[in-house]
Amino acid sequence: MRGFILLSLWLTLTGTFVMGKSVKNKGRKNALRELSRRKRGWAYPDLFVTEVDDQYFFVKKEVGKVESDSKKVQSYTLVPAVPEDEGIFSIKKEGNYGVIYVNKFVDREVKELYQVYIRALDASGTDCEERVDVKIRILDINDNSPEFDESTLVASVQEDDKGTKPFHSIIATDADGPENGYNLVYFSKIPGSEVPPGDRFTVMGNGKIIATGDLDAENTPQVTFQVEARDRGNFTKPGFMFKSVSAHVTVKIMDANDHAPVFIDAPYAITVGELTSVGSIVYTIEATDDDKGMNSQVTFEIISGNSQDRFRIESIPNESGKSLGKVYINSPLDFETQPHTYDFKILGYNKDATNADDPRFQSKADLRITVDDENEPPVFQNLPYAGTITEGLTITYNLGRVQATDEDFGGQSVTYSIENEEKWFSIDSSGNIKSVQTIDREHESVHDGIYILQIKATDGSEDSFAEFVVTVLDKNDNAPQPDGGGWDVSICSTFEDDDKNALVLTTISAKDIDGPTNGAPFKFGFLPNSDFRIESQGNTSALVYPAKKNYEVGVTYEEVVRIEDSPLAEAVQTGTSTLTIRVCSCSDDGLPVCGAAAITQTGISWPLIIGLIVFIAILMVVILAAMQYQRKKSAEQEKKGLLYDEDDVRENLQPYHDEGGGEEDNDIYDMGVLSSVDPSMPIRVEEKPHRAEPQSRPLLPPNSNIEEYIDNAKKQADADPTAPPFDSLLVFDYEGQGSDAGSLSSINSGTTDGSQDYDYLNDWGPRFNKIADQYAGDDSD
Repeated sequence: MRGFILLSLWLTLTGTFVMGKSVKNKGRKNALRELSRRKRGWAYPDLFVTEVDDQYFFVKKEVGKVESDSKKVQSYTLVPAVPEDEGIFSIKKEGNYGVIYVNKFVDREVKELYQVYIRALDASGTDCEERVDVKIRILDINDNSPEFDESTLVASVQEDDKGTKPFHSIIATDADGPENGYNLVYFSKIPGSEVPPGDRFTVMGNGKIIATGDLDAENTPQVTFQVEARDRGNFTKPGFMFKSVSAHVTVKIMDANDHAPVFIDAPYAITVGELTSVGSIVYTIEATDDDKGMNSQVTFEIISGNSQDRFRIESIPNESGKSLGKVYINSPLDFETQPHTYDFKILGYNKDATNADDPRFQSKADLRITVDDENEPPVFQNLPYAGTITEGLTITYNLGRVQATDEDFGGQSVTYSIENEEKWFSIDSSGNIKSVQTIDREHESVHDGIYILQIKATDGSEDSFAEFVVTVLDKNDNAPQPDGGGWDVSICSTFEDDDKNALVLTTISAKDIDGPTNGAPFKFGFLPNSDFRIESQGNTSALVYPAKKNYEVGVTYEEVVRIEDSPLAEAVQTGTSTLTIRVCSCSDDGLPVCGAAAITQTGISWPLIIGLIVFIAILMVVILAAMQYQRKKSAEQEKKGLLYDEDDVRENLQPYHDEGGGEEDNDIYDMGVLSSVDPSMPIRVEEKPHRAEPQSRPLLPPNSNIEEYIDNAKKQADADPTAPPFDSLLVFDYEGQGSDAGSLSSINSGTTDGSQDYDYLNDWGPRFNKIADQYAGDDSD
């Protein structure tokens, strides 16, 4: 009602709202004249309605009035600018006015401004004048309490915090507007709410927390207390209304680094063998710290005694137990050339602590590492080794000397050996190397005149190896040899005069396995009276030309080629090889054609070749026919065997009129009569047809006459061309493998007469009386 009273007062001071204008202290006639003159230039000011604290106490109330100067107005309509506002406001014609009402609960924190369109209508529903746009604003009241930001209700502080500045801020917000301080939040700590009891913290009005008491993370790692947040600031006048809420604040006391690490079992002394490999762990240092969390994690560092970085330490911090420092070998150790003892100073500190550099919270320990002498391989001196020798040398030659020492355990004797397979050299106890056999520079173990001697030195248990590079000097001890193709060629039988000097029959090449100083250039030549000419080309090749115009077809020339090398200071070596030249007939293009001539020379005629081809063709036809016949025969045998099954056990049944039973009765009958054929009977089928479908046979109904069923089945089988007996016994169903009946063999019968009940045979009719009497009687029978 307070908002409505204020609105009524405001309307009284400013005048009544009129459609199209606002009237200010003027008569009605003047107002109408002004409306007609300036109708489109006027707009209504905003209307206001105050929200209520609780929607259950909401009462419909008037917001304001509008009036049209038209005498035709019969009604007013109000339409919201957005559909979701439908029904919140309404308008009702009361006298000449259109009175605007608020019909529903409105909340400024949900929506602060509404816009509606008001129209004045005559009796026919036609607009009397243009519509009016009216804005309705919601006035705020203090209807919302502050709300805490839950994430700010958990804080942490170091136990050594001195309280000189806030360490955390609590945040709370109020959805009300700023009018009258509705959203101004003030914080305060509720006295006596700390758990465990105490007065360690102070909450400032702006939500900041300051440590004002003693903190101890080891004994009190967490403190909780209650804080109150209220709106409208810190006003305490009597009757002053405000809203407040409270919440629990949790403060975790973080450990401060106020304890120094403690080394376990310090000082340390260990012994390491000089051959211990790089990267090996030689010792593990342990330390603890009474602090908590990261302040209990100890980091280790070598601060002295490791000038050459032969050792290193790796820290493995642990906040729930012992921290470890693993000592590694960082570079190779040597008892003979390095110190025998290393004295280190190890520092232990809390690397991630805020006061990690404070010496009061650091610890130191001594570590001594003694290096022991171990047996190592001998060490070769004065590397590298090299010598020179000439191949083919027949006398003993001193190539050079190697030397290895072993200083382990005051010095050990060293023996030598040569590991090569060729055994060209020997070595004595002093390391002197001599040749004992002639050396061949062209041997596969010598590469470009270099031979590597593998020298082994041992102290009896440990070995070491070194290479002795031997340069083998070359001697011209190898003649040139043919190289590559061109040494077997076919030529035409006839040449023109110009071809004799210009046509190259072939190009031949040679090589020399001796060194470069004893090889090319080569000189090529034929023996005297050769039918061909040869000319050297370059250092290693020669060109061959015809020496006459005509050659006999079919003749093969074996020309001996002499090849001489060109050593610088050695005797010339001459090699020989054979150049094969075959003479053939010439084609129209001047190319040699050697196939027909070859056949003529061997004495094989064309008819013989044709006959051989025909014979091979006939033999292939015969083989294919035999294979086809065998395949067809196998297929027929497979078809015949389709119905045969090794598990299909059947026996012959012959009817006879004598009573009695047993296998002995079969001896008086001639089984040959079964082979006779009655012309009136259907023709016997030997094989199962592959096209006709067998006739279906009905199942045996319950309580049926067995005699009648078998008789009907027999007749059906006699008339069925696909039915398979193929002997005197008609098969009414299959037995054995794949059959629902299983095997009918006597193997599966009962072991004694008493194990079967044959009383049912009495129900099968008079034809089964005899067998029923035989099997269904008592054992006494």
